[in-house]
Amino acid sequence: MISALSNFLSRLQLPSAEKKSVVCFHCGECSRPSQTLYTQFDNARQAVCCHGCLAILQAVEKNQMTAAYLRAREELNPS
Repeated sequence: MISALSNFLSRLQLPSAEKKSVVCFHCGECSRPSQTLYTQFDNARQAVCCHGCLAILQAVEKNQMTAAYLRAREELNPS
């Protein structure tokens, strides 16, 4: 009986918030929502996957290079 119940439960596809991933604004890597960091960049809240990407966005804004960064990003990833 326990084996049958265990087998049944293992086949269920239960919804999970952790299954959804968040795409990093800087590098495009996916991260779990529970591990995603957020920062204010170009007057918007942006998700980043790690402290490295966070530091890059903060340095870009601190050095007033936001427009150049966004232009370069668009050139690399045209819509």
